[in-house]
Amino acid sequence: MLARIACFSLGILILQQLSQLPSWYWLLLFAMAFLALKWCRTLQWPLWIMLGMLWCAGHTAWLLHQGIDDADEGQDLLINGKIVSIPEPRERGLRFLFSVDPHPKITRPLGLIQLNWYGQVPDLQIGERWQLKVRLKKPNGFMNPGGFDYEGWLFQKKIRAKGYVRSGKNDQDANQRLAASRGHWVDRYRHWLSDEIDQRLPESEYAGMIKALSIGMRQQMSDSQWQVLTATGTNHLMAISGLHVGLVAGLAMLMVGRLWRLSATLCLRLPARKAAAVAGLLAALFYAAMAGFAIPTQRALIMLAVALGAVLLQRQITVAPVLAMAWLVVLLIDPFSTLSMGFWLSFAAVAVIVYSMGGRSHTRGLSWRYARIHWIIGIGLAPLLLFAFLKVPLYSFVANFIAVPVVGLLVVPLVLLAVMLMPLSSALGGGLLMVANQLFQWLWPLLQAISNWPFAQWTQQQPPLWTLFCALLGVLLLLAPRSWPGRWVGLLWIAPILLVSPLRPHDGALWFTLLDVGQGLSVVVETAHHTLIYDTGAASGRMDSSKMVLLPYLRSQGISYVDRLVVSHDDRDHSGGVASLLEGVAVGELMTPDIERFMGDRHRTCQAGYQWHWDGVQFSFLHPEEPAQWRGDNNRSCVLKIQSSGGTVLIVGDIERRVERQLVEQFNGSLASDILVAGHHGSNSSSSARFIEAVSPQYVLYAAGYRNRYRFPHADVVQRFVDQQTKQLNSAESGAIQFKISPQQGILAVEEFRLRMRRLWHRH
Repeated sequence: MLARIACFSLGILILQQLSQLPSWYWLLLFAMAFLALKWCRTLQWPLWIMLGMLWCAGHTAWLLHQGIDDADEGQDLLINGKIVSIPEPRERGLRFLFSVDPHPKITRPLGLIQLNWYGQVPDLQIGERWQLKVRLKKPNGFMNPGGFDYEGWLFQKKIRAKGYVRSGKNDQDANQRLAASRGHWVDRYRHWLSDEIDQRLPESEYAGMIKALSIGMRQQMSDSQWQVLTATGTNHLMAISGLHVGLVAGLAMLMVGRLWRLSATLCLRLPARKAAAVAGLLAALFYAAMAGFAIPTQRALIMLAVALGAVLLQRQITVAPVLAMAWLVVLLIDPFSTLSMGFWLSFAAVAVIVYSMGGRSHTRGLSWRYARIHWIIGIGLAPLLLFAFLKVPLYSFVANFIAVPVVGLLVVPLVLLAVMLMPLSSALGGGLLMVANQLFQWLWPLLQAISNWPFAQWTQQQPPLWTLFCALLGVLLLLAPRSWPGRWVGLLWIAPILLVSPLRPHDGALWFTLLDVGQGLSVVVETAHHTLIYDTGAASGRMDSSKMVLLPYLRSQGISYVDRLVVSHDDRDHSGGVASLLEGVAVGELMTPDIERFMGDRHRTCQAGYQWHWDGVQFSFLHPEEPAQWRGDNNRSCVLKIQSSGGTVLIVGDIERRVERQLVEQFNGSLASDILVAGHHGSNSSSSARFIEAVSPQYVLYAAGYRNRYRFPHADVVQRFVDQQTKQLNSAESGAIQFKISPQQGILAVEEFRLRMRRLWHRH
């Protein structure tokens, strides 16, 4: 059974690596081969692989059939449907999920969509039916090395379009409530509990954590709290995950089992062990419902149901088959669970505990075994954490040793009891919440102190996939029984994931990467021993391009020091991520024409005529000569030319035709460059025909957002570059664009990250 489940899972993983769904002729051939040869024992494994591919292909085809057509993107659509999530407060309105009814004028079913409603928003409740006037677009996310796959996350959530509700004066009559909320009583209860927690803990900084543990809503937790939890490896405690569901089920089983044994009559009707199993399953079901049946709780509930089902059916099975069966059930329900790192971590944690603790005799006490569990989980999950997040908390076993019993055995039972008592006695429920809040007040300073210990986190570059498999083998050796010979060899197997570094340019070479930051600009330039960043992209609310794109990219490449940061000018789409970048990585020097905003010891004005050499590559500013002359103007932008013996790059920021004309008159033939980053994202106010002719680029790059409201790049600009026979690349379609320029061979490779990493769920 284990081998078949492994092959079935492998088939799912193979299909998910494809960039597009195979032809149904191939899938039909797989199905026929499976039916014809299923009794042949020698072909069992490949047949189960094909079955996994077929199962995943069916789910994929169903999801890809939903969504919005190209012709309907950006158009006003009048749709009917139901609100199917608790509306989340955002910076300028509300966000919610909306299940759309079939529409005769829309050829494809829209399915589940994510909507934002800005401005004055009516009181929305989950379960209500609405008619809404919306504008939608396909799921879209940034595509960069080291970045988060937002499109994959949306696909796993089955969200097939995103958009916003039109709420202008002419649109208000179109938005109408069609029916009051029906059903969804659990979610409506969760919404009511959220309001009650706010009223009972109005000024508590830990209210967001209590909401996370009671009803699975984590939006209220601050960035600083997440940083502490991540640095200590305790962020799993703020999710209603397998640990909490298991603890709640275990407490319920313990209590019911003890009480059940007090009555001989009850034991004769139903053995105490089975009664405890039923109670544990019901408690876990209730707690999962309070979490809104989030995906981590679904996995935990399935694992628990498989294990307790064996108790109820009086089946004597070992842990490994139970874990494998739970794995199979999860994949049968949703084969795209594999896109979530939580899926791998949750099963891996249980497997590590079973492997290292199960079936072995322990002469030491319970406290030693409890401490050892945290130690082995820290070691066992480290390779997965390194590969997925490029960081590992080094003191997680200490933090979890303290936090798990406080949160799991004290806080969680208290908040769960408060949730049950709140409708009966608001005062009693509120009192329990205050006790839980007090526990956090005692625990949190300890976690903050641990997060501030030296070397609290190991951070590194993105390791190759092969090093992950080596590290997993090394972990198995390290956690093997003491009698196993040569356990120390596991350290050698783990070494590659820590020591293998990404390649760097050699002397005279130049690597140029235009990152995908939407409607903004951010460029990373690497030479043999130096790194330059030109602009940091935009900022919106609590998030900015440095947090989402630039810092993850630098970490993935193993870059811990930026020699020079150039901020072309003070527009938000170019300088929005400066603060986050300066906090997240060491920067040697900052250059900008707006020096009055970025005052500092190592900051200077970028000015025409300033130049320097790094590793055989020359950098020089061509503009502005007098920054004060262009105050508050796009024409204030720093124009940077990068020259190597293999090729030349010109970055012009947001300059417009006036400066372009000035540059042509001043430099004429020396403007020629192989690669040009189009001025002002491809606006028609830039990229004049005379300037394009003077630069005569082989490639022009547009840093633009997908379906941006300015419709950049402008059609006239595109045509001017077509007339010049310039190859055009757009970050909205290509993702991050990287050029590797050799001093001897010129431009060696052009990599479009979206094309290289394209999977079934990515926007084509």
